[in-house]
Formats: sequence, structure tokens, C-alpha cells
Amino acid sequence: GYKVHPLWQSYEMLPLFSLLTAFIMGFSIVIFEGSLVQAGLPGHRPG
Repeated sequence: GYKVHPLWQSYEMLPLFSLLTAFIMGFSIVIFEGSLVQAGLPGHRPG
């Protein structure tokens, strides 16, 4: 079969891995969208 790291075969930790991945992806999308907004508005600074 496929050689998979034993950590990814632990079904007890799978919900935690899913939650951690969701947080990391959400945070990176927020950073990405913020950088797009910053690049789109060169002369505008909030505040």
C-alpha cells in the first residue's frame, strides 16, 4: 500500500488536525486578502 506517516493514521487526532488546518488556512487567506487590498489602494491609509 501507500507509505503514510503513522501520525496521519491516528484517528483520534484527526479532528484536531482538521481544526488546525482550518485556522491556518483562514489566517493565511486574511493575510493574502489584506495584502491585495493594500496593493489596490496605494494612496489610501485607514485612520
